[in-house]
Amino acid sequence: MERNVSGYIRPARADNRESRLATLSNYPDVLTVPHVMELLHLGKSNVYRLIKDKTLPAFRMKGGRKYLIPKDGVAMFISNMCYTEDSVSGSSLEGVHR
Repeated sequence: MERNVSGYIRPARADNRESRLATLSNYPDVLTVPHVMELLHLGKSNVYRLIKDKTLPAFRMKGGRKYLIPKDGVAMFISNMCYTEDSVSGSSLEGVHR
């Protein structure tokens, strides 16, 4: 996995965004946390933080323990991320480490 010097998530460039959106088509309609970790190159705790902050939509089945994340929600998250090389902007990503 790639990390920047400060240890913070480096937002993807626009060409990477298209690549991630294209890759998303290979995933099922409802993703698990490990799927999202792989797709967004994030650690487990970061994915759970995005879910907790309601930045990434997720739900649990009644009585279930696993979070399920709609593919459309992940696509919206990828599309709405700020893509600059030098800074992380947007409250949803500030303080998130890989």
